[in-house]
Amino acid sequence: MESIEEKARRCARASQSLVMDSTEEDELYVDDMIRMFLAGVEWANRWISIEEYLPNGCDMILAKEPDGRLDLITGWQLHERIKPYAVDNFYIEWRLVEHK
Repeated sequence: MESIEEKARRCARASQSLVMDSTEEDELYVDDMIRMFLAGVEWANRWISIEEYLPNGCDMILAKEPDGRLDLITGWQLHERIKPYAVDNFYIEWRLVEHK
């Protein structure tokens, strides 16, 4: 199975639409494409604090409890379980299951 970086390199090489003047320029282009791809992967896989913002109600999410356990719930369920007056919230972070 390809690593994320190997797949990024293969896709960057396959999508080269510009003809570079040299092999060095080709490599710089591919390296830039890989950096952009990996930055997108990192952003998509980040955990979002409930203090930062909450998901849309219909989104399927993974919600993380303070002890590290995960629950598969909807955004609405997270909204219902986060109360502004609670001493300890049931969940601390979340992330989308599917990015659109």
